[in-house]
Parts: sequence; structure tokens; C-alpha cells
Amino acid sequence: MPQLVSESALPLGNNVNVSAQVGDELWCSCHTTTADGFQIIGQPQLIGLISGFTDINNITYVEFDHNAVDIDDGALGEILQLCGTIFLSFKKDCSANISSLLGYYAEATFINNDYQNHNELFGVNAQVAISSK
Repeated sequence: MPQLVSESALPLGNNVNVSAQVGDELWCSCHTTTADGFQIIGQPQLIGLISGFTDINNITYVEFDHNAVDIDDGALGEILQLCGTIFLSFKKDCSANISSLLGYYAEATFINNDYQNHNELFGVNAQVAISSK
């Protein structure tokens, strides 16, 4: 069972998604395995807004403000007690991140490093729109 370090911090290990940032919504889902061996991810629940990241002994902890969202006190502890393993995800604030990548130049290079096997690129797609004139 995952442990809360404090009322508002969870350990992430050392593989933190570089896109996660302060102000993003933090969501928690239970990850369980059935008797048949199937992996199941439960319904995600909003547990707070990310307020920072802390590194302690090579483990990164996500700090979050659970008072910023409508979650009952103790509900997070109940979620964690019911879960063997949790899956954390984050959601960007749509009002601040309303666009896709912006810029005037893009370059892509595709390299086949597997010379032993025949490989085929099925398709490449890019959505391009003029963002200013």
C-alpha cells in the first residue's frame, strides 16, 4: 500500500514525467490484479493540485494541495488503504495550455538502427496551422 509521507505528499520514485508541473491536477487510480491475472485500473479520482516536487534520498515526492479541490478529509487515506498499488496521473489546466506546440520550424529524423530485420514506417502525421501573420 502506498504511504502518504505527509498529508499532502506521495512518493513517485525516480521516474517523474517532465511535463508535470505546479498547478496541474493530480489524479489517483487503484491498480489491482484479478485472480485471473488481468491488470485493472480503477476510476480515477481527483486528489489535489500539484504544489511542488521534493527529492529526498533519490526519491521524488509530489506535493499537492488537496484543499484546492472538493475532496473530503481522510478520503485520500481511504483510497490508499483500498489500493494495493496506485497509478498517479496529472491533467493540465486547459485555460493555460490551450494550444498545441507553437513555432516556426520543425525537423524530424527517422533512423532504422535494426539492420537485422525489415522495418516499415506505416505513417507519419503532423497537424500544422499558421499561428500568426
